[in-house]
Amino acid sequence: MWNAYDFSAGDAGAWTDTDDISSGQSLGRYLNETHDSYIDNNSKNDWYRATSQSMGAENDNSLPIFLTSFQAVPQVNRVRLTWTTQSEVNNLGFNVYRSLYSDKNFAKISRLIKGAGNSTVRHRYHFVDQDVRPERTYYYQLEDVDFAGQRQKHAVISVTVHDSAGKNAIVPDEIQLSPGYPNPFGPGIGKREIAFQMAVPQNKSRSLNPVSLGIYNCLGQRIRNFVISPEHGGILSVVWNGMDESSRLVPAGIYYTKLSGTETPAIRKILFVK
Repeated sequence: MWNAYDFSAGDAGAWTDTDDISSGQSLGRYLNETHDSYIDNNSKNDWYRATSQSMGAENDNSLPIFLTSFQAVPQVNRVRLTWTTQSEVNNLGFNVYRSLYSDKNFAKISRLIKGAGNSTVRHRYHFVDQDVRPERTYYYQLEDVDFAGQRQKHAVISVTVHDSAGKNAIVPDEIQLSPGYPNPFGPGIGKREIAFQMAVPQNKSRSLNPVSLGIYNCLGQRIRNFVISPEHGGILSVVWNGMDESSRLVPAGIYYTKLSGTETPAIRKILFVK
């Protein structure tokens, strides 16, 4: 039985569902374009009003950070990390973790990097790791921390540091796309994001045109698109959290990524599990 509610003037703002979800229970909510009404199958007492001007979401551990890119660029005796968020909800800040392994022994190497709090505009961050050695591969992971102290780690990226002269570095002639990791991914298996790494030519990045990484369903419909404008050579990673252009979680199933704007378009198959 669905219940509809009307917001009064004092009810303006974001609403978050606090009702505990039991097995077999169906939960839904709708907030119209003017943000003045919602509908759900619980009661109004199961919702609370947030201070953010963005829409709320049910209490399902959804990521408060919409991370759209995470880039690692090897430089002389250091690695420069940059990342971009499309939106942030209650974000206190970020921590950077590093390891010599892809899946264990991550240690925090940064102080808390202040976040934007609540924001619906793009923000860009950076951190420089100066404690690196040549001819080693390092793995990096971002962690966001909200105002309540809850923490969420994002997908891992890697970068190989070469000698200062770069004589041992492998420089691709064009942007190369690696398979996404982890694959499969999705909330159904506790891996909410997939990262696609691209090797960007070290000496040609400023002359490269923007490229796009599109996400397509099995019908060939593009559901998400990332436009990448390389600023530096190195490893660039694009992170997808399973949401379409309208920030809605896509259905479970097989999807394809296509890197366009290069001489040889790259296509990868991925599996999303809800």
